[in-house]
Amino acid sequence: MFWLMVYLALALGISFICSLLEATMLSMTPAYVEMQFHGGKRAGRLLRRLQQRIDRPLIAILTLNTIANTFGAMGVGTQVYKVWTTNFGTGFVGRAVAISSGLLTLGILVFSEIIPKTLGAVSWKRVAPTFAYIATGLIYLLFPFILLFEWLSGLISYGRYQQKTSLEELMQIALIGKREGTLVDRESKVIMNLLKLRKIKVADVMTPRNVVTMLARTMPVSQIANDESALRYSRLPVYGQGVDDIVGVVHRYDIFKAICAGKGDMTVGELCSEIHAVPELGSVSNALDEFIGRREHILLVMDEYGGVSGILTLEDAIETLLGIEIVDEYDEVEDMRMLALRLGKKRRNRMLGILSNSIQNKNNSRTKTNSNYSDE
Repeated sequence: MFWLMVYLALALGISFICSLLEATMLSMTPAYVEMQFHGGKRAGRLLRRLQQRIDRPLIAILTLNTIANTFGAMGVGTQVYKVWTTNFGTGFVGRAVAISSGLLTLGILVFSEIIPKTLGAVSWKRVAPTFAYIATGLIYLLFPFILLFEWLSGLISYGRYQQKTSLEELMQIALIGKREGTLVDRESKVIMNLLKLRKIKVADVMTPRNVVTMLARTMPVSQIANDESALRYSRLPVYGQGVDDIVGVVHRYDIFKAICAGKGDMTVGELCSEIHAVPELGSVSNALDEFIGRREHILLVMDEYGGVSGILTLEDAIETLLGIEIVDEYDEVEDMRMLALRLGKKRRNRMLGILSNSIQNKNNSRTKTNSNYSDE
């Protein structure tokens, strides 16, 4: 009877530990492992090493679990046979062994599968440091089995093992954080917008050139002082021969400085500085890198043929990141892109009206000519 209890305890106990370790290993997130690793703890270094080769601890745990279940079942069956024949003879011994096998299977299911795996899935953060040491020890103990099963699994997977986190998964993590209360709504939106930034084109958020206020290079500074619409903006593009010939950008501060110094006869071209360009099909993420790297607040947007499409400001990029329109007390229009669309629609309607009137006048002229011919 003693050995029966020993085999039963070993089978259930070892299987319980293996199932707990397996559930813990499969529940750990890469972010948690990296956090433990950068925390400088030895368990963190072990966890990172184990997750980088997650097949090894998995093989070790499953191998030990299989050995425990197999030999435990054999030992329990043998001891039941001995106990039954010693006390009751050989009658119904087959049924006794069958019933003991069924009870053992039920015990393994409940006490070595359901309960430990539930505990591992719920309390994996508590178990993770202990898991790191036990799993590492099991790998050393069962290393020959691991090499054999790695070779067999390599034949199936062709030695390829990849674990990459996609953008979609990161977005879902942000949504989960919002749902669980870790992130507020605004924080979740900023993270989502940040992850989408590389897919958003500059052309989608830029200020179109038909609503951009520009200054001629030859314009005197004194003339700008009387132009309230121009002084509304802190930085203004400067053109030479035409709007496709942008030669630089002038800062409102430099204009005021020249006026205060009594240099109103200076031209805008003398005050302007270089402006860098980005392609309209480039991403807002790359444009933001340009802003930060060059320490600039405005970029020229060029189309694929080298023409000027508009401008992109640091404010435009930040608005895209935050998902809101930044409006100050001097902004008369909240969204310049919408203004450009409205102006374009009005211009098209006006051109259609002019064309319609022209056609109607021609028809009236033809009608009048035909009437004169008929009178003759």
